[in-house]
Amino acid sequence: GPWFDNPWIVYISRLILGAFSLLVITLAYRITKIIADKTTALEIATFCALLWGMPFVSVHPFPAAVALPFLLYGTLLIMKQHNLLENNEIEKFHRTTFIVAGFFLGMGFAAYYQSLIYYIGIVITLLILKNWKGALMSLIGYVLAVGITQTIVDMVVYHRPLVAMSVFLHDLAIIDINYELTAMFICAMMIPPMSLMLIFGFLRVLRKYIILVLPALLTMIYSIFTNNNLDLLIMIAPTYLIAGYVGWKEFYKNSAFWTNNKWLLW
Repeated sequence: GPWFDNPWIVYISRLILGAFSLLVITLAYRITKIIADKTTALEIATFCALLWGMPFVSVHPFPAAVALPFLLYGTLLIMKQHNLLENNEIEKFHRTTFIVAGFFLGMGFAAYYQSLIYYIGIVITLLILKNWKGALMSLIGYVLAVGITQTIVDMVVYHRPLVAMSVFLHDLAIIDINYELTAMFICAMMIPPMSLMLIFGFLRVLRKYIILVLPALLTMIYSIFTNNNLDLLIMIAPTYLIAGYVGWKEFYKNSAFWTNNKWLLW
């Protein structure tokens, strides 16, 4: 209609999306700082700021770009809580933190349904880490966010709750491989040298930083068998970059070869 054709409305909406996407930079910094030093965190933040995809998607209505800050913040809360418990800096489990984390992850789902795969990776990770309470509390927060957003919005638009989500869940298991985008993705990942370093680092820290790696890895696998490759890769770009870069830096700093041949890194 005329309302949505108004250039000022389009400009304002894109400005809001652009400002919202800036959260990716600071959240990536905060996540990296949990598992690495400040220098590495600043480098990751710079990479996120310079990625061509971020300015591009920030001014386009990509649902994955809207979901990304929510997913990163939920991941940040879980990582901080796990790190504090692991280092014995807190004595007891904080249920509220995991509920809030689940709520933000649920908001990510409300913005982009395919992020459900990312959340499944989070839950599996918590179960692997034997954090049953964390998995349960995050699920409560997740269901709360999904219930509020999908019920209110769908009642206004469709006069019935959970309509849009039911359509997505119905099509979730449908295999629809986008061969062209999948081939482009695989080729991009294999372009040396930086991409190979990231792949190596990403796989190297699979167990050490499983909270970051497993959700991203499951999302990558899911992207191959669906027709949402681009959006899904936008959604996991920061976590893939963080895990891959930190894993690579940890490797070469402890490698005699790379220590004696630092010039090769430049």
